[in-house]
Amino acid sequence: MLDLNRRIQYRHFNQTITPSKELVGEIIQQAINISPVDREVFSFKIDVWGPEYKEAKHALAIEGVTHKIKDNDGVSLGSIGEYLHRGHTEDEWFSKCEEQYKVNPGGFNTQLEAPWLLALNENTTDGWYPTRSRGGDRRDLVSGNQRWKHYMNAGIFIHGLAIAANDHGVDLAYCNCFSDIRDNIIMKDQDKNNSGSENLNLVMMGLGYYDWSVAGEEGYDAHFLKTDQEGIVRRTRGGSYDTINRVRVDGYKDWKPPFEKLVTWK
Repeated sequence: MLDLNRRIQYRHFNQTITPSKELVGEIIQQAINISPVDREVFSFKIDVWGPEYKEAKHALAIEGVTHKIKDNDGVSLGSIGEYLHRGHTEDEWFSKCEEQYKVNPGGFNTQLEAPWLLALNENTTDGWYPTRSRGGDRRDLVSGNQRWKHYMNAGIFIHGLAIAANDHGVDLAYCNCFSDIRDNIIMKDQDKNNSGSENLNLVMMGLGYYDWSVAGEEGYDAHFLKTDQEGIVRRTRGGSYDTINRVRVDGYKDWKPPFEKLVTWK
């Protein structure tokens, strides 16, 4: 039986040991089968970028710099807009990010470098819209004032992907924080920030096997720290994880809302 405490968000993937293409396909199919997407309307698609796109994924990860990364003058590289506002160029920003990546990869969204990168992209024009018994398809269920269901279904599906991956002993990590300002084949036909686009990238998901050997090491200690117990790491924002037995030890992120904030017994 799947242990839901196996699942955790982590950035660094093993680049040597990778799931097969066939296994990745099985995971995606299982997610399609188990995800309770409303009326089976899939108004999105998955583009799968394999290990052969390692360089393109690395370039995307460089653009996935976080606010933890600063240049030698102490200026944050996490916001390219702010950096450009200070009089720098895009090339200067990218070069500075590459320099910092070499010494602090933990401050970048390196899940974008996973052996398999799944891009969930809008596909409202050619999506999967089951037909109605009275005729016509169900396209209207995710358009107009029902547009919110499009995003609801996408959220349901990407959680199904995480569950399916972990059911196969494979790890999945989400990412939606990268700038996409440079030409990258992965984003060639997709938009990152235009919510009115027909080709909006909804989220990226890294798929593979986590590399826990680097967790807490210098340059990889932005989110997880080593403890005195072998194989146990502590998340800086709350909770501990057993990297040997692959199970959560205790706690969750400190930002989780209290039960009483969300639940009202009627």
